[in-house]
Amino acid sequence: MKTICNNCQKKWDSKDLAMIDNIWERCDPGDEFPAGQCPDCGALCFIEKPTEYAHMFWTADDVKTLRPKWSMKKCEEVLSSVEGQLKDRIVERGWEVLENLL
Repeated sequence: MKTICNNCQKKWDSKDLAMIDNIWERCDPGDEFPAGQCPDCGALCFIEKPTEYAHMFWTADDVKTLRPKWSMKKCEEVLSSVEGQLKDRIVERGWEVLENLL
């Protein structure tokens, strides 16, 4: 598993990390749990998160554009009720676009 040092930004495989010294003094409850300690600088290393691309979101204003007579409250309620379907279609179309572009 790939990790990154919170201090020196070096990237490490998790198997190459050192054991964490004084972990309970260095982490608070609810914090992201570190993967280990950097062998070079001793700072905490965390699992590297992949870079995300093409974020998409909808707002009640978008719904209002299509249904100008609706109240904002109704736009929010309708958007909330179809959120799962929107996500599914966005993912489905995203795969189709990627497949066509590659």
